[in-house]
Amino acid sequence: ILRNETPSGPHGAKPAERLEVCGDLRLRHESEVRLPDRPDRHRERVRLRVDACYPVTTEVSVEGRVTTGSRSDPNSPHQTLGEAFHRFELNLDRALVRYKPHWAKRVTAVAGKLEHPFWRNPVYGDLVWDADVSPEGATQAYSYEGSGSVRTAGVALGEYIFLEQGSGGEAGVLAAQGRVVLSASERVSIDGAIAYYHYGNLTPDGALLILSESGDNARALGDSAFAS
Repeated sequence: ILRNETPSGPHGAKPAERLEVCGDLRLRHESEVRLPDRPDRHRERVRLRVDACYPVTTEVSVEGRVTTGSRSDPNSPHQTLGEAFHRFELNLDRALVRYKPHWAKRVTAVAGKLEHPFWRNPVYGDLVWDADVSPEGATQAYSYEGSGSVRTAGVALGEYIFLEQGSGGEAGVLAAQGRVVLSASERVSIDGAIAYYHYGNLTPDGALLILSESGDNARALGDSAFAS
């Protein structure tokens, strides 16, 4: 039985009307020329991303994102044209729950497969994390918007699950960042951040999965391992 008398939700809209869906499509041409020990290369690439957000309450929302790209490459959602008409891969890139409590409006907590909460340099944004990497675990962030000399200040924490094994050790990442934006004048501001990253054992019990499938986000030197 279908009825149009669906009760309104926490935002005053019917449940179906609260669903927000958006996306973007990128068509890009890439040329690599005059590189040492490499032939010139020209290729066409496609990226499709579709995001969905459903506010369960005024404090809790469920979100997800589907993208093109290879499942084994966490650094790029792009598909290269010219693979004998093969179908594009489509993967679940994000699946998370976001909590923004009324009693602490400057605090946001997220859990699942999510985006980084850290500020990135707008010019060289991939100094630590590639922008397309979606880590797994939980994050907490606090942000403050001021009106004086301090425009913005905040702290973000991330507890990431790097590798889980049923019969062996596990690997994780603990990350923290503090950021502040100072107002030097009406048109000039100073933006800075400092971060700390603690990586656990990336090869627990001899497991090499991280090193083989991390998309160059991890390295091993002798008996030690680190991520970059």
